[in-house]
Amino acid sequence: MAKFNAHTILDLISNLISNLITPNAGAAGTHPIDPALRGPPLEYQKSSKLVQLPEDILLTIAHRLTLADRACLLRTCRYFRELLEAVQYRHLDLSNPPLYYRTDRLHRTLSERPDLIPYIITYRGPITAGTLLEPIKQKPQRIRSLLGRRTAPQPQLYTVAVSGAESFQRAISIFPNAVNIRELGFVDGTDWASNPNWEPITSAIPNLSLTHFSLLIASESAEVVPQLQAQPELEHLELSWVPARLGDLKETDIPKLRFLRATLQDAATIVPGRPVEEFHHVLRPEELGLDEHLVQKLSLSRGPITTLVTRLHHPSDRDSVRNVLQVFACHLPELQNLTLIVMGEVSGQIMRFRHFGLSAP
Repeated sequence: MAKFNAHTILDLISNLISNLITPNAGAAGTHPIDPALRGPPLEYQKSSKLVQLPEDILLTIAHRLTLADRACLLRTCRYFRELLEAVQYRHLDLSNPPLYYRTDRLHRTLSERPDLIPYIITYRGPITAGTLLEPIKQKPQRIRSLLGRRTAPQPQLYTVAVSGAESFQRAISIFPNAVNIRELGFVDGTDWASNPNWEPITSAIPNLSLTHFSLLIASESAEVVPQLQAQPELEHLELSWVPARLGDLKETDIPKLRFLRATLQDAATIVPGRPVEEFHHVLRPEELGLDEHLVQKLSLSRGPITTLVTRLHHPSDRDSVRNVLQVFACHLPELQNLTLIVMGEVSGQIMRFRHFGLSAP
């Protein structure tokens, strides 16, 4: 049995803490600790064992909390507010309820505290609150049972909430100052061509150095090429089911793109000559068949494409599904990961294919 003395145990603890606060450079999901966030020890720090932990460890713990949980921790005391306030605004994901419905509150805070805007690295959510369905607060109805009183499930009711001009102007004034954003995703529809009020946003995006960009286009007249041409470091691009105007996109634009989520029509323009390795096919409502000519364009990726996510829109028979698989197998021979999202029903037997050198169980 190995023997451990006090010095050996201290060394083990020291190494463990060192590994915790100094993650590997290639580790996914890790975030470097910003030394500028560290402040001098405060007097009230001594009243709690938690706040007596090294700030590096506290920051590492905070990075692993959700946005809502970190907000709760931030409100517990002045020490955590001073330590974590900048961390709270680094990665903002408001794409899902209930945070989606608090977008205007966030924009109001940022307009009142512009010193927080440069901390934003990731933003995913609506540009403005817009017109959306807001859940109505309801008092829970209680029913009696043998086990006592309990809350009965009830359907959620919604009402339409419309933001005013003040809310919109407050929102668009934030992004021109968010110069450190690297991952930007707008989840509400944008119609830049017909609405000049979006000009502060469209002129601000080329000044950012983005690695991830997601845009929900609401009109085929929307011009996105100027925004893409200004992003030489872009690796991840997501577009909506409405085709974008990409005719002016040059072969030298977005040279590092590896992930693309778009319609087949847009992908046929973007993929050739770029190192795209993963493609998520966005199915248009009127797209009932598969255009083999467009799929052939995907084979011109410098990746090559090894991961594909696509949809089958109400497949009518086994042959139509088999034809789709054969088209992808013919033009994407390096495919390793295939995900089929079936909009309807399909026989499990059709999945016993060997077109890609694989067989379903």
